[in-house]
Amino acid sequence: MLSRRLLVLFFAVLSIYGLSLIFSIYGAFSWQNNDFQTSNRWKNVAVAIKTGKQVAADRIPILTETFLKNAPSIIFIGDKDMKVGNTKVVGVLENLYEDNDLSVGSRPKNLVDEKQGWREDAHKNLPGFKLLYDQFPDKSWYVMIDDDTYILMDALQQKLKHFNPNEPYFFGNYMHFSGCDDALSNELYFGHGGSGVVLPKAAMKMLISSMSSCIPKYRKCWAGDVRVALCLRDLNIFIERDDNTLGEFNNDIPGPNMVWGMNPCLHPITFHKLLPRHMQSLHKIETELHQKQKIPTLADVISRFDSITETIEIDKSWLDEDTLETLKSKTPEECKNLCKRFPRCSAWMLDEAKTCTLKGSFSRLLEFSKRYAGIVPSHVVCRST
Repeated sequence: MLSRRLLVLFFAVLSIYGLSLIFSIYGAFSWQNNDFQTSNRWKNVAVAIKTGKQVAADRIPILTETFLKNAPSIIFIGDKDMKVGNTKVVGVLENLYEDNDLSVGSRPKNLVDEKQGWREDAHKNLPGFKLLYDQFPDKSWYVMIDDDTYILMDALQQKLKHFNPNEPYFFGNYMHFSGCDDALSNELYFGHGGSGVVLPKAAMKMLISSMSSCIPKYRKCWAGDVRVALCLRDLNIFIERDDNTLGEFNNDIPGPNMVWGMNPCLHPITFHKLLPRHMQSLHKIETELHQKQKIPTLADVISRFDSITETIEIDKSWLDEDTLETLKSKTPEECKNLCKRFPRCSAWMLDEAKTCTLKGSFSRLLEFSKRYAGIVPSHVVCRST
């Protein structure tokens, strides 16, 4: 009799454990497969991607095969209506102004004028936001990026949880602007468009209500992202500024030439100026960590990104901060190898006096004649988790 009761108890415990295991596996599988590249990650977000007739065919395909795959609430905006494969691009420039004049003011002299595409590009942001809102009026958040920008959606969603979409503000990679409304050029910050600009619905509704007057008012401003900031400024809406955004919204590809900030545990949200192979590398990192229910940190990206190597940077130096040790070294290669021997050394630099400085972290490379610098990607880790 006792043996029978023990047998029944054993199978009861086994059943409970088995069900628990099944639900656990199902939950993980569901998080991995049903939430990635599906509407769950897009339920409250709409995204506009700016492109142009000269680059659309080269840039759009990799976007729609990586983080934008199956995304339900996106639009591509460009110079004119066109299609790239099955992807529709909506032109936003036709009949934008009564005189059809798309000329703009001069760019600041410190910005290199590599191509002329920026002149028409400056006119796309404001009508692009209007089109995005018209198509998706019930979203809580509205994002605009360039067609060489990657969004890590899990990181974006994590950030949005801490903000109220019913309050008027916006956020992104904040910068001072030059030109356009010079009286306030030293006081106003704008959100760098290539790094991604995020508007809550409260700010978006106010922007839309002023669009008819704002678009012509700032039509000569050389930069579309600055126009957005000026229109929002007129509505008493300003960008949120904190140190974290310097590592979250990035205006460059992952690498030593960008501003990483000092916290490798930050979760990056965007990267800019990416080639298709960079997109593939980021997508691989994001997908692999998503399957482990993890959101990529800066350290994850630095240590895994295919294009980050132990390359020796010539005539470059790090900011003098977070020094672990200084040693004598004859060559840059020797200095790099010294760093590799110290597990906590993630960056190094060698000066003209042959002093090798080993660093526990890094923020940005600076131009510095006769100096050498580099990083050890595998040593960049988030130590707080």
